[in-house]
Amino acid sequence: MNADSKVTYDDTDWDLQRNITLEGEAFFKVAKGKTFTVSTDLGQVQVLGTQFNVEARKDYFEVSCYEGLVSVTFNNTTQKLPAGASLLFIRGERMERTVSNREPSWLNRESSFERVPLQFVINELERQFKIDVALENVDTEVLFTGSFNNTDLETALKSISTPSKLNFKVSGDNVLFYAEDTP
Repeated sequence: MNADSKVTYDDTDWDLQRNITLEGEAFFKVAKGKTFTVSTDLGQVQVLGTQFNVEARKDYFEVSCYEGLVSVTFNNTTQKLPAGASLLFIRGERMERTVSNREPSWLNRESSFERVPLQFVINELERQFKIDVALENVDTEVLFTGSFNNTDLETALKSISTPSKLNFKVSGDNVLFYAEDTP
């Protein structure tokens, strides 16, 4: 499970129904057998023996399939997702992507993004480092492509600020991102 995530399930009938509820993000390796279902507030994923990642955060729902086939249900629409594919919904807007890695980057202590609004990058930074981020004159809808290291805050801040042309100040558990002054 990734930072700020929680999984719950009923173990009394686990042999009959392998259902879990996820808040946040988790990677699953499911042995072949009975159906395995991951339910979130945003959607549902159902599989039979596969490897996949589910991230369900406020206004952000992404399922990436690394092996096998998963069935993704979002807004009462179901789609089969094969290995090497990812399905992302940001504020309900649907995007399909290709998965090039063998597992999600967060398992290797890195958070990666491809054309994601900066606000979701900032949210992940706050979760990974348990910090509060304030923004001053920052357009949070600008699309960000890149990654940051989840073990070194200074490096992570530079990985976000440099390509976004932002400055930052750190004070304890608080970080301020602000737009660079124009000449």
